[in-house]
Amino acid sequence: MLGFQELKLKFFPAFTLRDVRKKNILGWNGTDWYELCQRGQASSKRARAASLTGDVCIEIERRNLSYSQKLEIYRDNGMPWMEPILLRLPQKWKQPKSSKFSHS
Repeated sequence: MLGFQELKLKFFPAFTLRDVRKKNILGWNGTDWYELCQRGQASSKRARAASLTGDVCIEIERRNLSYSQKLEIYRDNGMPWMEPILLRLPQKWKQPKSSKFSHS
């Protein structure tokens, strides 16, 4: 069986798994894709924005600033302001591998 690298795939559909009435439903909206990168290869600004969106949603939930269901729209559609913010950051800025937030 061939892997993604052998098939030279760059993008893969971003499937979602939802629990609806105790049944797992696999879905895809037809527009969201995962970008497949090799180790050491820099990801695109759009991919970094998507990963940071997930991190922001997790942090908002952890701090009890919003309910999980209210953040679902951002998980599905992203935060449209995240990519322009990343473009304004210096080019040498790298996404931290892990972040530690303190609550004072």
